[in-house]
Amino acid sequence: MSLRTRIAALFLFLALSSAFCPFSVLGQKTEDVDQKEEGFEIASTKAHEEAEEAQIFITRPGGSSSIWDNPPESHRDLWRWCTTQPSLIEDFDILLDPYPLRPGRNFNLHLRGILKEALPDLQLRTLIVLSRFIRISHTRNLCAENPGLCPLQPGYQELTITYAIPPVIPGPITVDATMIVGSKEIACARMGPLQISASGLGF
Repeated sequence: MSLRTRIAALFLFLALSSAFCPFSVLGQKTEDVDQKEEGFEIASTKAHEEAEEAQIFITRPGGSSSIWDNPPESHRDLWRWCTTQPSLIEDFDILLDPYPLRPGRNFNLHLRGILKEALPDLQLRTLIVLSRFIRISHTRNLCAENPGLCPLQPGYQELTITYAIPPVIPGPITVDATMIVGSKEIACARMGPLQISASGLGF
């Protein structure tokens, strides 16, 4: 591995430890995200603070619009199950917004599905693979960080998690997102390879 690649990997690891993690989570099938308009950028040293200020989360009243009302067909090619389809979730889908991913910007990971039973708690473990060799794993306890989110009830649910992306990424990347209840893995979805806009490939 060249010196440049090692430096990039170290920078990315430090950036992802603070920036590439959920700032906020929305649950219960009626949520939307209001992002800042074009031009909002996150400096790596202030990513967490600026992103928290930039995000305004609004409960969506029944009958109002949702990003799932008219999702692009191309999003279905971005993910697949890691192994077999889980038994606790039906009609599951994932949408990334915006896509391709933009270095230095926020993006929203939208999840939806029909739960077949209540989930008392929920963790999300992400395994990020960069250039097939750099692997970064991170786990978030979504319920502990978002009081009132759990227990998730049976039926249709939408969940939105907002992430920040470091200004420089040696893309493309692959992400395995594993949903965990207690110590049991209930679902794993593999996204990618995800494309990064050209401005982030500055090597």
